[in-house]
Amino acid sequence: SFQHELSNVKFVNLGHMQRIKCVIDNQVTVDISANRLDELCAVAFEEEVDSLLGKNRLFKRSLLLIKAWWLYENRAYNGSNMMACISERTLVTLVLAVVNKHHRALHTPLQVLAMFFHTYAKYDWSLYCVGIDGDRLVSMVA
Repeated sequence: SFQHELSNVKFVNLGHMQRIKCVIDNQVTVDISANRLDELCAVAFEEEVDSLLGKNRLFKRSLLLIKAWWLYENRAYNGSNMMACISERTLVTLVLAVVNKHHRALHTPLQVLAMFFHTYAKYDWSLYCVGIDGDRLVSMVA
């Protein structure tokens, strides 16, 4: 039997897609969409990366840890939900760039989180942008 409480159930029509938004147990916000080929492709890509990396699902476990930090801990420092500032795919790209560059030295999600902090704490965003295969000069991309 279902032992959880749903609240704030909303049906959102964005024209090109419909969503259901709700809150479970007054703690977890859930956003459900259907028939989104782009989302299915993104999940398949993440699954392929995780499979190639191996290491006991290191990529997915690290991604969950970093998303949790991004959503909850970061709010304490700047007072807002940072997922509103960047997309989930952007965060995946940032994590993937770190894992791709340092995969030999990374064995636990905590190591990936630490390397994520080390990599982006002093990153020069005015000169570089991030790709899954490494840094790129902004002047070469634009």
